[in-house]
Amino acid sequence: MAIELGETDSIEQSISATETVELEVAVQKADHVQLMVDDGTTASEAAKYDLQIDYFHQSVNDYMQYSEITSKNAFGIRHKALGQRIRIQLTNTSGSESTYRAVLQSFIEQ
Repeated sequence: MAIELGETDSIEQSISATETVELEVAVQKADHVQLMVDDGTTASEAAKYDLQIDYFHQSVNDYMQYSEITSKNAFGIRHKALGQRIRIQLTNTSGSESTYRAVLQSFIEQ
């Protein structure tokens, strides 16, 4: 199986406790999106974060919330691509400032 990558958005920054950052890519020509998150820790447990997944809907010309994932500390998620664009909001819920690296990419499986 081959994979064709679409758009990619990324961040690498310190995020204070309860602060939110956004990643956004086009998905109209994609099957899936993948989000990879790394907090750079070597501690036994990675920093926790919440995700809110929003899709852009042309009929209302705005983003609509699709799902929410709380208390996540895994290194990545894969999600079905719907609509025209996807926006993922990552909120630091670790209780203190953490430096996160995150990459969101759309792709087609062939």
